[in-house]
Amino acid sequence: MRVHVQRFGAADGEPVVLVHGTAASTHSFAALCDVLERLQPGRFHFTLIDLPGHGYTEPPAGFQPTLPNMATVAAAVFDALGLDGALGIGHSAGGAILLDIARTRPGLLSRVITLNAALEPMRGHAFLSPLAKGLFLNPLTPQMFAWRARFGGMTRILMRATGSVLDEAQMARYQKLLEDPAHVRGALAMMANWDLQPLQDAMPMIAAPVTLIAAEDDSFVPARVSREAAQRLANGHFTPVALGGHLVHETDPDLIAAMIVECVAHGPMADV
Repeated sequence: MRVHVQRFGAADGEPVVLVHGTAASTHSFAALCDVLERLQPGRFHFTLIDLPGHGYTEPPAGFQPTLPNMATVAAAVFDALGLDGALGIGHSAGGAILLDIARTRPGLLSRVITLNAALEPMRGHAFLSPLAKGLFLNPLTPQMFAWRARFGGMTRILMRATGSVLDEAQMARYQKLLEDPAHVRGALAMMANWDLQPLQDAMPMIAAPVTLIAAEDDSFVPARVSREAAQRLANGHFTPVALGGHLVHETDPDLIAAMIVECVAHGPMADV
């Protein structure tokens, strides 16, 4: 598999790997990385990964985007680029992927910071999960969804459901993704193959320090999910923010960047 990554920042800086969530891509972290670089010039070297089936990473025929398989691909990027000991930052399903890496490859990540981590089925999963396999298997579904995104306002409907208010430039990036049938197919395949129970069961055995940041107004993944996960992890810490929705790192990158810098410099803030 050829995986699309973007790398920038100080060549000798501390390695930071950012993993996006379902239906997003590396673009999701653009503003956050800009603010981190402004707050700590020359400190970090960023690696952003497009997950299989998302953005510019095209999976091979027969690839099953299960949580273990997605984590294996992401860990392979760590190995190929020599990123042992990197800080991992994951949004939504990207948080679950990083935690699975921390579970299966102890020591590969120095710390994990999750943003609205999807560690339980998202709201509406009872509807989406039974249908996802059928939708994925129907070859017309991605084209129909992409058509709705282009002409039927589907992108705005989905973004409104996140509880986040995006500006026009941010909306345009999601619009471009959701108009691409291959990207839609990748997102549906991920939903159709996602099973979080093994990760849930293994949380007490994950030794890496984990800071779970969650927006209290996230309408996709309740902040409760991160709060409860922090209690189950061996070294977990929950930090809430009041506003921002599911895409809080895009709607308020200044706040999230400041929290990340604080966590890296002094350890996690006090549990709530």
